[in-house]
Amino acid sequence: MKRIFTLVTLLFLCAAGLSTDIAASPAYKVLVLTERGGQHGGFTDAALKWLKIQSKMRNFEFTEINNTQSVNEKFLSQFKLVIQLDYPPYGWSGEAEKAFIRYIDEGRGGWIGFHHATLLGEFDGYPMWHWFSDFMGGIRFRNYIAAKADATVRIEDAEHPVMKGVNPNFTVPDDEWYTFDMNPRPNVHVLANVDESTYNPASDIKMGDHPVVWINPHKPARNVYFLMGHSQKLFDTNDFKTMFGNAIEWASSSGAESLPYAGAYARHYRFKTLVYYSDNVEEAHRKFAEQGVEFFRRLNYGDGFHLDITKSLADYPYEKMKEYDVVVMLNSAPTAADEREAFQKYMENGGGWMGFHAAAYNDRKTKWPWFVDFLGGGVFYCNNWPPQPAGLSVDFPAHPVTKNLPEYFIAPESEWYQWSPSPRKNKDVDILVSLSADNYPIGIKDVVRYGDYPVVWTNKKYRMIYLNMGHGDDEFTDATQKLLFVNAFRWVVSKHKNGDPLKSEKIRLAFISGMNPRFNAELYAPLLDNFPGVTWSAYTNEESQELFRQGNKNKYDVIVFHDICLDEIPESTRQDIVKVISEGKPVLILHDGLLTYNKWPEFAKIAGMKYFMSRQEIDGKEYNVSTYKHNQDIPVRVADKKHFITQGMDEEFTVHDEIYGNLWQSPDIHVLWTTSHPESTTDVMYTHRYGKGKVAGIVMGHGPDVFHDKNYRLAFQRSILWLAGE
Repeated sequence: MKRIFTLVTLLFLCAAGLSTDIAASPAYKVLVLTERGGQHGGFTDAALKWLKIQSKMRNFEFTEINNTQSVNEKFLSQFKLVIQLDYPPYGWSGEAEKAFIRYIDEGRGGWIGFHHATLLGEFDGYPMWHWFSDFMGGIRFRNYIAAKADATVRIEDAEHPVMKGVNPNFTVPDDEWYTFDMNPRPNVHVLANVDESTYNPASDIKMGDHPVVWINPHKPARNVYFLMGHSQKLFDTNDFKTMFGNAIEWASSSGAESLPYAGAYARHYRFKTLVYYSDNVEEAHRKFAEQGVEFFRRLNYGDGFHLDITKSLADYPYEKMKEYDVVVMLNSAPTAADEREAFQKYMENGGGWMGFHAAAYNDRKTKWPWFVDFLGGGVFYCNNWPPQPAGLSVDFPAHPVTKNLPEYFIAPESEWYQWSPSPRKNKDVDILVSLSADNYPIGIKDVVRYGDYPVVWTNKKYRMIYLNMGHGDDEFTDATQKLLFVNAFRWVVSKHKNGDPLKSEKIRLAFISGMNPRFNAELYAPLLDNFPGVTWSAYTNEESQELFRQGNKNKYDVIVFHDICLDEIPESTRQDIVKVISEGKPVLILHDGLLTYNKWPEFAKIAGMKYFMSRQEIDGKEYNVSTYKHNQDIPVRVADKKHFITQGMDEEFTVHDEIYGNLWQSPDIHVLWTTSHPESTTDVMYTHRYGKGKVAGIVMGHGPDVFHDKNYRLAFQRSILWLAGE
């Protein structure tokens, strides 16, 4: 009776228009930083009106401010999300800048920025905020379409939560389409781009590749930037409103309490480094090399990377050199023809190089044109003597190599090479640090009086960095210069074509071969030998049953099924498989994997497709036996060109392999490849989910011919990367 009275009372209070504490309390608070009035006033007014509705629907409370005077750490601590609604990245108070940096860098909340938030440069008497430029991908504002234009936006990562329910292509009206001095893509993860050919009216203000929605995954705080945000007409665009709403849900779930453990401990070495130096050099260069070797040995305390040291490049032909992720040259470069050929091939195939001082020395006697081009076109011109300290200026403070260095610092004594022509004249070169003009004249015996004097740079055509320092035994005495060396080393390593090994360890594959007698290392060499980001172990089906035990599930990152297991498996193993995969362990189903556990209907739902070896029933429907045919030329078309897995592939190609026909497939698979082969199943590569577990499937894979096809290798390797979350 008491319960009935309580219920009636609550109903009465609600009917009377009274609210309970539960209904009145917002789930979280949002700070909205706005630019009022002016050309963006219409967008801001429409956004605030929309946010007022959304705050009720999504149960959050927002506070609007028009300047940063009140912003400090205590003030920001009450907000789970900051929305920078066209507010520019300059004119912030010093305290506000510091508080916001900590808010983002420590993952204290999420951030959404629009349009004017990337007006990065020197505006209204304010200097550029370099941290914010780095946050946005290292960009500086260059230009915009003042007359405004409609354009088509194309989604690149349809699987990101911000893009849930958004059409693959949609029109954004009446925007300015900012351009920048560089493409942010190398430093951010792009979610969408604009098709500049659709500008209406047409405009010559273009970037070529033009990202317009991106996140910076290097920051602990969840963040998303939308380049659009000029016109109130955006709030008549359903796709824009969907993205904005998704962004609120996704970014507001950020926060230190939801971050993974800050440590990233390596269980084995992350990459391989070869350090080369010569004894047949002048004494000062030999002393630098001795200290350089000790410097890199110290960096390798704990075996974070595999370190080999050599005095002879003759022992490292290309086939051996390519095993290394980075080659460090302390005081010399290749001189013999075969050594030069091996190094050139290594660099042209994605190798990494870090060179010091004399390792770049070249003059008319060097006779190695490729090396001159590699260095940016500069030939040794002159130098100071004797060695002396010098003031250095950071030219590119947003670059990862220099981002935590002072804008000006005094470097230890060295012999400073000057180059002609200056590498700065090469459009492919980024100058990071230069010898400051306030050093002139520099030298006592040999005096350099003027001229451009770059000392640290990278040629963007290669994964390389050159540092002019490297003369004598004083180069490792200064903390700032040692930090520069560490940054440079980390950066070269981080730009590896297979991903940053400092962010993640090698992906561990459990390759289940089952009853497949064709499984052997030689067969899979084309897929795995040129895939340094993985380690793998092969298991028979019987052995694999132990992999699914709860105590073993963290011993591998991705399961690859390429087996023909016809045997019944125990019910306990079935339960283990369902539990491990549904809770999030990713799976790649490769060809024969569609036949495995053939009498277990639930595995078909895990795999997303199934080959029937006998008439079988799934969900009350009976299916006929599937078909196969060997040695077929199979025309393939990429069905989803935007998916991570299909990037870099030819849109149409042909592979030679076995076909499967009459397969069952789940209605929720996402198709990546199709074929028009009349006897094959139409959909031949796909993704889907089983519970929380990601699944990818490739119908082809009998081998060996198909394993040598570049598109198939790319499909296999990018499927692994996608499954592992790289």
